[in-house]
Order: sequence, then structure tokens, then C-alpha cells
Amino acid sequence: MRRRLLPYYAINITERTPLTSAVETTQVLGTDHTDGLQLVYLPKYCDPAAPEQSEDDEAVYRRFTDYLGRLSPGFSREEVVDWTVQRAKLVEPVHQVQPAGTTRIAPIWPGVGGLALASNAQIYPQLLNGDSVMGFAESVAVEVAERLGLSGRPAEESARKGLVGTLHT
Repeated sequence: MRRRLLPYYAINITERTPLTSAVETTQVLGTDHTDGLQLVYLPKYCDPAAPEQSEDDEAVYRRFTDYLGRLSPGFSREEVVDWTVQRAKLVEPVHQVQPAGTTRIAPIWPGVGGLALASNAQIYPQLLNGDSVMGFAESVAVEVAERLGLSGRPAEESARKGLVGTLHT
């Protein structure tokens, strides 16, 4: 995109729409590595058998960008520099539930000196969205800093504070 479109990093849509949310990634990452362009992601989380899984890419693009025009007044497809439709039938990690109702998740500190592991598979029971991923990354960064004996404290303003909004249509 040639300009910023959304007032937030992410807008979670709770009504029946073609989209599940709208995410403007460059609101968090910045545009230093995108030649000043905005990266916008328009997901539709759906059943693996849903029609969207086999629908023509152009039809998906048109329907999704039609709705983007409602989220961002003044939006025009002329502003789109490039687009792609990507599909994945499964997008969340599957967590193994143990008999006692606990979940098996890899530890951040696996017992190897100097090694920390942090991945999306460790974000449970939260969904994998920008807010939970950033919150997990911030908490791991604090733990790493403590183990390294770095002074200081986390910033007052979280990188994720105020970045997620909800739109009710």
C-alpha cells in the first residue's frame, strides 16, 4: 500500500464479513525495509473445506478489498502495489493435551547453557495473533535480560499497547 490505512495495528472484526481481521504490519515493524510502503494483511480464518480454500484468487482479492474500503474510507485499489492470496488449511499449532488436562509445551530454557527457545508453539492457550506474539516476545526478552544480568527495566509503553482495535459493524 502507498499509505497508512488503519488507525491500529490490527482490527478484529466480530461481525459476519469476508474478513476475520485487518492487520497493518508496518505499524509495528516500520517502513525502513519496505521502501516506505505499508504491508496490510487481510486474513479469513475458515474451515479447511470452506469455499475460500478453492475460490479464484482474483475473486478473493476483490471481495476482501471491497471490505477494506469500508474499514479505510478513501481506499482505492490503485493504491495497492502488489497482492497475493495465500492459503493454509491449518494455521494454529496443535497442542497435545495430557491425561491430567495439562498441555505439553517446550520450555523457554531447555537446560542447555546459553540457549533459549521462543516460538509460536509456546503461546498457549492464547491464539496466535500479533498481540499475543508480541506479549510473549516481550516476556522472553525480560527473562533473557535478567539471565544476562542486564540492567534496566522494560519500557513503560509496551510495543503492543494500543495497537489492537475491535470494529463492530
